[in-house]
Amino acid sequence: MLIKPLTTGGSIFKPPISKIVKVGYVVLSKNEAVGEHITRNKEEIIFIIEGTAEVHIGKEAQSVSSNNLIYIPPNTKHDLLNKSASSLKYIYFVGNF
Repeated sequence: MLIKPLTTGGSIFKPPISKIVKVGYVVLSKNEAVGEHITRNKEEIIFIIEGTAEVHIGKEAQSVSSNNLIYIPPNTKHDLLNKSASSLKYIYFVGNF
């Protein structure tokens, strides 16, 4: 069993603790972005905990608020930008298959 409080951003766990999943907690300041990237050969799920994100996946962009999940297919360019008046907080899950 692993219990870890979500007090600061960063990796929560990843291999070798887990076999196929990497989980992290991200906190972005107002107007801060993650930066466009591709999670190669891996699926990613993002759960918005607090705030509103402008999510760019491939050529699409959409505003996504708290209590929503975002699915990002393998090999897909994506980015998140904080469009909230305060912090954007989310958890990501990346499957290493």
